Amino acid sequence: GYKRRLFAEDAARGFAFIDLSRKSYNLVLMNPPYGSPSEASKKYLPEQYPTNWIEIYLCFVQRMLKIVTDGYIGALTSRTWMYLAKFMSLRKKIINRQSLSNLVNLGSGVLDGAAVEVTAYVLEAKSKFGRNSAIFISAETASDPAATILLSLENLRCGQKNRQLTIEPLQTFEHTPGGAIIPCTEGENRGLLTSQTNWTDRLFVAKPGLGTRDDF
Repeated sequence: GYKRRLFAEDAARGFAFIDLSRKSYNLVLMNPPYGSPSEASKKYLPEQYPTNWIEIYLCFVQRMLKIVTDGYIGALTSRTWMYLAKFMSLRKKIINRQSLSNLVNLGSGVLDGAAVEVTAYVLEAKSKFGRNSAIFISAETASDPAATILLSLENLRCGQKNRQLTIEPLQTFEHTPGGAIIPCTEGENRGLLTSQTNWTDRLFVAKPGLGTRDDF
């Protein structure tokens, strides 16, 4: 009786989820889970997402780029994908397809209880190549990020300068080390990023600092 009905409802939901996963969409908004995958998925994910499986949120991004056709993906995720060497292949794909439209650096303290620096961004999933440049807003040090974002967009609309906003040619990031997506507001800083200078030989050795290692 009851157990059979409960099983039937669970099965129906499972099949409905499979149907949803097979469809294509024009718009996806997501805040996917962060961190390492669960033990149960560690066999499946490396087979399906060999370069991104170590960070589960990137599996969601990669999947959405496949099922969203001629539409948009809005995501709130960690910003590690923007610069870590192990995620270079995904960055290259986004830049080569000219998918990145807008990006806001929000920094830490955005998600309750999560020690992670996050970014919000929009990807254009097009059948053909998209745009040549993207809008970047820096709000990681703002006391009121929402107000900073709104003011930046209003200044852009009115043609006024704003230190928190920059429009970067996507081609710029083809020349940064590892294809890192690091927007700059000053031309001199951008030149340093694209110079491919080996600072280890000239000035210093950069090493990881202190970390909690247990954030979830």
